[in-house]
Amino acid sequence: MSTIFVKYVSKKTKCVQWFPTIDLATDRPRYFVTGSWDNRPQNEISLWQIEGEAEIEDLSKIQSVVTNGDINNLQFLKADLLLAACSKKSVSVFQVSDNRLEHRNDIALSKEDICTSLISRKDGLVVCGTEHGQIFAFTIENSDKLQTLQNEDDCVINDIQLADQHQVVAATSSGQLKLWDLRDKGSKAQLYVQENDWSALWCIDKHPAQQHVIAGGTSDGAICIWDLRQPKLPSAKVEAHIGDVLDIQYHQSQPDHLFTCSSDGEIWHWDASNIQNSQDSQALSTPWLACDTAKRRIEITNLWQSYQLPINCLNVVNNSLIAGSDNEALAICNIIIR
Repeated sequence: MSTIFVKYVSKKTKCVQWFPTIDLATDRPRYFVTGSWDNRPQNEISLWQIEGEAEIEDLSKIQSVVTNGDINNLQFLKADLLLAACSKKSVSVFQVSDNRLEHRNDIALSKEDICTSLISRKDGLVVCGTEHGQIFAFTIENSDKLQTLQNEDDCVINDIQLADQHQVVAATSSGQLKLWDLRDKGSKAQLYVQENDWSALWCIDKHPAQQHVIAGGTSDGAICIWDLRQPKLPSAKVEAHIGDVLDIQYHQSQPDHLFTCSSDGEIWHWDASNIQNSQDSQALSTPWLACDTAKRRIEITNLWQSYQLPINCLNVVNNSLIAGSDNEALAICNIIIR
């Protein structure tokens, strides 16, 4: 049975990220950052530490950095560099030193646009999506030289991933998955859609071992699995939550396990390790491509309920899952991976 620790922090949490470093003694992360939203007039990026050794005894806030807008996304470019997608400053860059955040600079993408999502590459490349449907790519060292990816509509970019070193995948409010190649400047996006359905696509994640496999969460509570090598429709779609799927993540070392959170106030652990499909050679690499036809063999565990208020974000490292919600609580769950 998974154990869970909950702490009320008096802020609605929009995004959360574990620090890239691991406590070698416990094989778990000890520090994390959160970004708040909908707290007028000011929000916070907060740095937290877990107290306790064998079990979590408490969470202590080490530092808070006040911002004037919502914090829409947080990403570690590397262990000592944190990026924040802010509704007022586009992208803020923070240096991490001795478990403290020091504001380094702000990167303006567009004067009248809002950065909704971002993803980074280890070599310093950053790709951002905006509320007006823009996609920008730049490097931290040359942030004034923006590459703009061609997009034919102004639909909101809700989430963004790098499928590989060069392919950018974006989730939109129109329900489309869009794919660009950074090497082909000026090219139009390839479109991947949902069959007979235009429900918004809120979140996506790439399979850590099969990077052409993309999982997405929709506004009708379903999860879709796309194979970027195949025709435009999802390879699988499974009805899931009764509310919008707001965040989704594969387990990085055990990708037969998937985690989702929803506006229905629940976190689900999906275990597809029992799926066997010898007739489909594509499904042998990952069971998720066959999850709709074998959904009865997926084990789903409800890890936490937040009194029907949305759980906006989650992040999983090893056996530790952290989630933030609109009920002003942070939840840390010790998950069991068999």
